[in-house]
Amino acid sequence: MTAIASIDWDGFIPATEIIPETGELIGSLVKAGLIADDGASYELAKNLDDWPTKEWAIECSERTLDPAEFVGDDALKVLQSGRISNRVKQYVASDLDSYCLSSESDELRKVVEYLIAHKDFVVGGGVLRWLQGQGIGSEKIIELMAVGLSKIADQDLRGIVSALGEPYSKLLVPGGLVHVEDRPGVRDLLDALKARKIGSVSSISPCKSEAEYKVNRKRK
Repeated sequence: MTAIASIDWDGFIPATEIIPETGELIGSLVKAGLIADDGASYELAKNLDDWPTKEWAIECSERTLDPAEFVGDDALKVLQSGRISNRVKQYVASDLDSYCLSSESDELRKVVEYLIAHKDFVVGGGVLRWLQGQGIGSEKIIELMAVGLSKIADQDLRGIVSALGEPYSKLLVPGGLVHVEDRPGVRDLLDALKARKIGSVSSISPCKSEAEYKVNRKRK
């Protein structure tokens, strides 16, 4: 690495001239500006099929990786990594529907669990609706979206709540009292619906003895 850096190269060393090896070589070459920070350079690490090699290459890159460069459980590994920056983790979280296309259902559930446990990352409305389509349950969706409710557009929030099914979908239409179980994120959702006038929530009363909320709806 030091020997390479000492040579007076005119521009980047072509990726085709690099003999890839596992470890930090490829990422370090990118970080030092000796090879281009592009897909061809990342391909050197990707083709080795060694996560620590890819992990360091991702961390050393300043670009946003193409979702097509992710395979298998790469998205989950990126989020769980102790080396990869939150900048990278956020762009993965913001575009999960692209970065997790090759993820198995169990891996996707682990991604959701990670994002719920780590409140630093915001997931948008489009991603939440995609997760619903992938079979992620209502409880997890509510808990996940509670972190970034203020950043979800009204139209997206209405669509998400509608897809949650009852009792949540009832909150969008006029009627009588609705009982909603007290679960993580539920109060945040109820408050957002009421404050933003999405649907028909008129008042929210906690009922601790029943571990639920009694939600009054507008009559019309």
